[in-house]
Amino acid sequence: MNKQILIVEDDAEIRGVLNAVLTGSYRVSEVASGTSLRRSFTGEAPDVVLLDLHLGDANGLELLPMIKRHRGGRARSHQTRRVSFFKQAI
Repeated sequence: MNKQILIVEDDAEIRGVLNAVLTGSYRVSEVASGTSLRRSFTGEAPDVVLLDLHLGDANGLELLPMIKRHRGGRARSHQTRRVSFFKQAI
């Protein structure tokens, strides 16, 4: 079974690129806000969350404890630079 990836990104263009790249190899779902992320945590936890740190309605770092709780305390974070190169590549 393919791993589940949740994309949390408020920029529709970046969400679309990530979804296009990952779909096929992974089960991909996406949300566009911190509010949508909170609502999405009703079922099975995703294996990986790609989280924008600068959402329009939330700070991604402040959402990390909620993500960790949803995964039963099993979560690690790795911060990378902002993914602005996607916009330049499109």
